[in-house]
Order: sequence, then C-alpha cells, then structure tokens
Amino acid sequence: METPVISLPTLQWAYQTFQKAFFLLDPEFAHKVAMESLEKLKPLLSVPVFPKETQVHVFDHRLAHPIGLAAGFDKEGNHAHLMSKLGFSYIEAGTFTPKKQVGNPKPRLFREVRQKSLRNKMGFNNPGISLGIDNLNQEANKIDKEKLPTKIAISIGKQKETKEEDAIRDYINCIQTIQEKANQNLKERILYIAINVSSPNTKGLRNLQEDKTLTELIQTLKSISTFPLVVKLAPDFPSDADFQNTVKTCKNADGIIVTNTTTQYQSKFGEGGVSGELLKDLAEKRLKQAKEVLPENFPIIASGGIMTPEDIDTRLQEGAILVQVFTGWIYSGPALILNWIKNYSQP
Repeated sequence: METPVISLPTLQWAYQTFQKAFFLLDPEFAHKVAMESLEKLKPLLSVPVFPKETQVHVFDHRLAHPIGLAAGFDKEGNHAHLMSKLGFSYIEAGTFTPKKQVGNPKPRLFREVRQKSLRNKMGFNNPGISLGIDNLNQEANKIDKEKLPTKIAISIGKQKETKEEDAIRDYINCIQTIQEKANQNLKERILYIAINVSSPNTKGLRNLQEDKTLTELIQTLKSISTFPLVVKLAPDFPSDADFQNTVKTCKNADGIIVTNTTTQYQSKFGEGGVSGELLKDLAEKRLKQAKEVLPENFPIIASGGIMTPEDIDTRLQEGAILVQVFTGWIYSGPALILNWIKNYSQP
C-alpha cells in the first residue's frame, strides 16, 4: 500500500484553516508547535518540482528559484530539510554565536496582526555554532539522500557579553568552526556565510557597521573564509548618505543582505525590531540606494517586508538576485512561493 502524499496546495489549505488558532497562541510557542507538527508530517510531503526557467546562478551555485528563508526562523539549524520540502530554494540558518545563548527574557516575539508585521527582541537565542553545525550536517545528509537542490546559508553573530572591540574574534571563531566541522554534504551546499552586524537586539552590534570597523571585519574574515561572505545591513541609519557609505564599505565582501528589522516603531510598539508590511517601504528604498552605489553585478539579497509574489517580483526588478522571506511566509504560508512560481510560469 502506497504512503499518501500531501501536496503543497493541500498543505496551504491546512495552513489557512489552522492559522487563526495558531495566532491565538504566544508567537514563539506557536512557532515551536507548528514546526514540530510539520516535522511529523514531513514524510508525507511531496517533493516540489520547479520549472527550469526559475533557476538562478549565484556564488557558483544553481538554485531552483530565487526565494529563500531568512535567518531567525530556523535558529538551531534543524529544519533545513523540512523547509526545502516546503518549497524554499535555500535556507539561512541561525544566527549562531560561538557559544550557546539563551537570548533575551520572554515574551520576546509579538504579532502586529493589523499591520501584517512581527516585532522581535529575541537576542540571538541559539545552541552555539558547534551544535548548530552538527544539526546542519544531519540536515544536509537528509537533503542529499532525497537529491533535493536546496542550498544552506549560515548566519553568524557576536556573543551578547563580547565587547565591541573583541567582536571580530567571535566571527572568526564561527567561521573556523564551520570550516572544521561541516561534513562534505554541508560544504557542497553552503551558499554563503552571513555576517550579521545589524540585529537591534544585541547591544552594540550595529556599531560594527561603522566604516573602519566593518572594513577590518570584512578583510579579516575574507582572509580565512573558504565560503562567500555576505554582510547583513540594518535599514536604520542617520541619513541616506550614511547608509550608502556603509554599503560602499561592503564592496570587499561577496554580497549584502538588505535589510534587517527596523527600530522605527519602538515608540509605538515597544522594544525590538519590526519586520513585515511595516518594513516594506524602507527595505525597498534601501535596496534601490544600495544598487546605486554598488558595481553592476554585485550580489544583493533583498529582505524585509516581502509579503506577496508581487513584492518578490519588485525586489528582483530593482536589482536583487535573491530574496528571502520570514514574516511574509508566516502570514501567507506556502502559497507565497507557490503563487510566485505559478505567476512566473504563465505565458
């Protein structure tokens, strides 16, 4: 007797059916329950097949399409196989720090449902880079076994208690651990390492975006990394010129992610960074500004406020080579990717 298969459209129906119930739960608890439930359903999920015309080439890899999962969703690195079966072409795991970190006190994740946004003040809760790579090794093995095309990116950051002047050591530690512990299946799937210097929830982290500090950080990490390095930037700068100057500093990296969450709404909602619909206009503006000052083919990954297939198209048309989603997927479910593929494939 054949095992029944759950297609992504069927899963989308289930997602929409149960979403209201999940939204009654604490967001962090709801995320845990949802992921545990999906992991149990994973053996029944059909493997998505994408048309060849959606493929994209970047960092010497061929991806099934340009849509990936942003960091912060899979903080422990143990859901890459699942998320690949849910349609993502790449998964950015983490952010990982050198040692295990519990993050900020709960509650630390909040829905702003009317605005289709999220606010988080998580604080890099993660199992530490060593265990994170152990988890990703297992995920890469599962992905390889099913011959899925999914790639894996790894986001790294500094420990909460590490002083700003010593932060570079944390990033070096993380890169060295990745290179020492990653198995062959994982190494072959690492799309890039993301240098997270832009989360608003680790005190002093955004100060690492200062030109001199960031230049030294990029140069040092480039000298030791065997994988492409991508810098994730904040959307919040004193001026547009300040943002563009920081973007120019990133020319020595292999790419940038634009953008992380915004602190513009703290007076309205409270501490933390806001993602989703409220971030869309600012993130789109920063993408355009980055494109203005970067070399023609410099890889830009668009993030922030990507809520619909039309938003995906817009960011790609504005110069991004890849996009990544988080909040948009929470509110839309698998349909976000499915509808983009459907629209893209129509003559």
